[in-house]
Amino acid sequence: RGGGGGDRRRGRDFSPNRGPPSQRRRFNEPDRDGLGDLRHHGYKIPRGHPPPPTDEEKNQRPNHIALLLICIDDIPYEHIWKEWCETLSGKGDCYISLLCHAKFPKQVKSEWLRQRLLVYPPKSGRGNSYMDPEFLSRQPEWGSIEITRAMLDLLSAGLKIGNDKETDMRFSSDRFLVMGDGPPPQVDQFLFISETCLPVASAPEFFEVMDNTVSWVNARHRKDPGTPKNAYENEQFGLINRRIPGQYRWKADQWVLLCRRHASQIMGIDRPHIPHKYHLWQSYRDINASDEMYIPTTLALLGYLRFTSEGEDTQRLRGISGDDKGRGDDTGNEAATPSNTFEFVKKRPVTYTDWTEGARNPATFASGLTDFQKVSKLAREKGCLVARKFAPFVVVPGVAPTDANVTGQISVEEWKAEIEVLRAKYRETVIGGKRWVPPPPRVPTEQHEDEKEAGEEEGQKTPAAGPTKSEAKPEDNDDDEEENQL
Repeated sequence: RGGGGGDRRRGRDFSPNRGPPSQRRRFNEPDRDGLGDLRHHGYKIPRGHPPPPTDEEKNQRPNHIALLLICIDDIPYEHIWKEWCETLSGKGDCYISLLCHAKFPKQVKSEWLRQRLLVYPPKSGRGNSYMDPEFLSRQPEWGSIEITRAMLDLLSAGLKIGNDKETDMRFSSDRFLVMGDGPPPQVDQFLFISETCLPVASAPEFFEVMDNTVSWVNARHRKDPGTPKNAYENEQFGLINRRIPGQYRWKADQWVLLCRRHASQIMGIDRPHIPHKYHLWQSYRDINASDEMYIPTTLALLGYLRFTSEGEDTQRLRGISGDDKGRGDDTGNEAATPSNTFEFVKKRPVTYTDWTEGARNPATFASGLTDFQKVSKLAREKGCLVARKFAPFVVVPGVAPTDANVTGQISVEEWKAEIEVLRAKYRETVIGGKRWVPPPPRVPTEQHEDEKEAGEEEGQKTPAAGPTKSEAKPEDNDDDEEENQL
């Protein structure tokens, strides 16, 4: 038809020995890792194990941290967080930003906090001006999906810092900056906190132990020995949408520390063309406390959470290279093990919480400095940077907060004094897998040259009977198990 097309099969070789099939990727390749359904729906999920960070990323020190605050209205310890930011004064290359999602933003009275509330994108008003800002609030209830949405809103706004071209300070991301000189750079670390959180370490100590390529997520898999086996846990793990396979479901504390790489990939898993009703958080609508499940499960889907505390691989059919081939195939690919994976996520808490009083709600500390001294020591011993749950008074049913006996207030002077005590006592405590030690005193130049010359003369007199002390490999006497955990 239309000029004689002929038989398109003419000239093809239909013999049984045509050689090996083409090695190029096919659209209908088998679903080895169980994530084909999610990829089919448009979610951005990589194949195989994520690539390791580059040397440039490893050597770059974080210089900007964003505090992502979730609260009801005003925060009772605002004065302490302000002073915590001031402990970073004098370091021009470090920045601190604060982003706040309030359940009732119109009830926030503090101008310092009100300036940093989330708002909707600007809308054009009369002429060339914008309309007044409209506060963004999901108004979450306990355990509702709106808490997860608030966390994602905070992450989305935090990722725009340093890339925002908006000049109106009512909407610009520069309004979130608390400490730092000049325009803020991109955020390196995102720390979730609540209105009941207090820092147990100074801001310089925060920057000392943070890593641009590592997140702190106190995650556990259902196969971990410490995971409770009860109806509440069964509901959390079991009622997630079936599109997410069971081996990828993890649980963690809500208060996590995320590096920029992980935060951007968590937000990028929903491609721009996916309708709002199909976003990944919709898969958690039927469970309680989805905020404890969304971030660790998403990190598992991205390949960053994989091994249990006992080293069991929960993603056996997911390879460590750029494909889906892993343990159990006949291709010769090496299966993933804890020893050949990179430490992308530290499975440890960044915020200390006392759960001894019950599994539903943590213990509340309302005795002011007395409780802070006790809890801060426990937090530093566990390597945490923040502690909760502090309150200025105990909530009594039927008694208005204004009539309650306020016993939990902590002054700035009391907090600073206790932080100095903690710094002196735990100056060599392992925090975040690193041993914090103050820098050694500088040696004068003349004394250094004399020692160098004396060492050279001694080296000339000593015969070369083997490797010198400087050439010998030092022994690693650090028995910290946290450095070897995934």
